[in-house]
Amino acid sequence: MKRRSPALATRARRLALRTTTHLVQVHPVPRAPREAVNVAVHLMCTSAAAQRKAIPGLSEDAALLLAARPWELRELAARLWRAVENNRGSLITAADLLDI
Repeated sequence: MKRRSPALATRARRLALRTTTHLVQVHPVPRAPREAVNVAVHLMCTSAAAQRKAIPGLSEDAALLLAARPWELRELAARLWRAVENNRGSLITAADLLDI
């Protein structure tokens, strides 16, 4: 078995690190309205479970807001986390999602 030179091994490691940093990409939530709402419900359930809170529902205006615009996944997850954290009722409204 051939051994690599240290310089070549370092170069390969750097290339691997550069490649792995490009693998982590944030994709927009799908444009299909139902799909965006499904992703939001999943994120909301995950947030509620992590915070040990009851799972709130989505109001109709919140679902319309989710379907109306493209969302970055991180932004949507952060907004839903805060909405669940600050939620006092049984529903998350559009105002809760826009309130940061």
